[in-house]
Amino acid sequence: MSSKKVEILLQKEILKTLTDNLPDMLWIKDLEGRYLFANKALCENLLIAKDTDEPIGKTDFFFAMREREKHPENPEWHTFGELCQNSDKITTEANCPKRFIEQGNVRGKLLYLEVHKAPYYDENGKLLGVLGSGRDITESVVMKKRLEEQKSKYEYQSSHDALTGLPNRKLFQERLLHALKRSKRTENKVAIFFIDIDRFKHINDVYGHNMGDRVLRLTAKRMTDNVREIDTVSRLGGDEFTLIVEDVKHPRDMEVLAEKLLCSIRKPLTLDGRTHHLSASIGIILSGDNGDTLETILKHADSAMYQAKERGRNRFEFYTADLTKTAFQRMVLESELRTALQEGQFVVYFQPQVLLLSGRVCGMEALVRWLHPSAGTVGPDVFVEAAESIGLLMELDRWVYRTSLEQLHRWQCSGLVSPDFTLSLNLSPRHLESEDFLDFFRKLVQTFEVDPTCIELEITETQLLSNIRNTQDQLAILKDIGVRMAIDDFGTGYSSFVYLKKMHFDTLKIDRTFIQDIPDKEEDNSIVRAILSLAHSLGMRVIAVGVETPEQRDFLREEQCRFAQGYLFAKPLPPKEMELFTKCKAPHCDKRH
Repeated sequence: MSSKKVEILLQKEILKTLTDNLPDMLWIKDLEGRYLFANKALCENLLIAKDTDEPIGKTDFFFAMREREKHPENPEWHTFGELCQNSDKITTEANCPKRFIEQGNVRGKLLYLEVHKAPYYDENGKLLGVLGSGRDITESVVMKKRLEEQKSKYEYQSSHDALTGLPNRKLFQERLLHALKRSKRTENKVAIFFIDIDRFKHINDVYGHNMGDRVLRLTAKRMTDNVREIDTVSRLGGDEFTLIVEDVKHPRDMEVLAEKLLCSIRKPLTLDGRTHHLSASIGIILSGDNGDTLETILKHADSAMYQAKERGRNRFEFYTADLTKTAFQRMVLESELRTALQEGQFVVYFQPQVLLLSGRVCGMEALVRWLHPSAGTVGPDVFVEAAESIGLLMELDRWVYRTSLEQLHRWQCSGLVSPDFTLSLNLSPRHLESEDFLDFFRKLVQTFEVDPTCIELEITETQLLSNIRNTQDQLAILKDIGVRMAIDDFGTGYSSFVYLKKMHFDTLKIDRTFIQDIPDKEEDNSIVRAILSLAHSLGMRVIAVGVETPEQRDFLREEQCRFAQGYLFAKPLPPKEMELFTKCKAPHCDKRH
């Protein structure tokens, strides 16, 4: 053997000894991913090869598959290598050395490698494959992750309340400052709620701090359940909470939210067989109203909260004087409405509908009134909106239906009204959207043995158009029952004549805005004539609403309007007065038009 060959063999032996004793993994692959060289560290720690010769000509897939076959119960037993093929391609395409962090399972355990790869060429510059080295960095990666998790945990603990998991004072202040900066860019307001649980000290004193902590946790959850994800509920300490609400368009929205929070907190809370009745006092301030510094906002919100406590607790107050007054008046109204419904302070009045030629009573409209203990008789224009906002209007309307039909039954039995007498009731789209309204109405008619043809349900033109498809279907069912239908406030909602014909209304009520200036205003005279002509051509009877003068009555008579309703004849009357009024008139009205 020549000395040159001996030298080459010696160099190879030295190289092999060197590479096999290095802790790092070394390899060379061809362009198809087949090994051309693999050192001992690679074979033992990654490929699980018998020796350094076995990998030659084979790929990572071969060794990964072989190891997985030994553990068919775990398809993820050995995946390293299969996940690293893309980095070979990246290296060859870049035509320069590259560094990667690669990972995969080896014998059921996750392995991280810091890998360096470089293109491999022959002496003529032809690309043959990729050579690489890898160092096990699993321990350092795992340690780094643990440190990051620990850091994240510490950061969370430093910014969140340990009892409730809510943001604490520090995070609240940070988020409030960010919210105030954003509000200046968007020009939308930020609302800050300062919430204090009323008489919470009593729970701690009587039942102990463990019970108090449980109550606080559940109360915190109730609050977070009633706000948006983008809003921030925080616990400052003790029984004090705050809320940040961004993108506030109108103060009224914050009134609704405050009442929602109060209602949630008021719900009885039962723990260990004991029921706790909580309430809260809330102070609210809007950014831009009284200065936007953090200290000023917190001070004013806190002042508003104490104002709520001084005025009886279980309420909210705005810091701004005007808003406080408005919110207070509305809250009192809503509270009194609940009491009124429970204590029977509502009554039904009836306004007669008369035949213009003779003045005979041929129908009545049922109208609700509130007999307020101190304010006297209050009309629906004062309380209907508030009743709707707190969810009482549906219950109130159904009470009006029940009371009115019961009264109609008594009048029919006594002979006060004729069989073709019509009782008009206002119909809200809310009823038509309610799944049980039709059943409720049928049972009511059956209970009081009232002929459905004596009932006329009125829906305003605007309400009719708000949900025309659903309204049309529900009105058709009511018509099948036998109920008469009227369209109220006609002329104010731009309804199509097609709907008047398609929905088969029996009665059209001309809105009072067109009646009040007749006969002096020719424009209104023309409108009334046109409505009368239209209704008569469709076979509908017409009732002129809001007739207050003899001149209005005479004009309507001349234009062939047969029915009217208004203060000229009678204002809405309680049942007893309505009976006396009716007895003064002829007992029966003329045949319907």
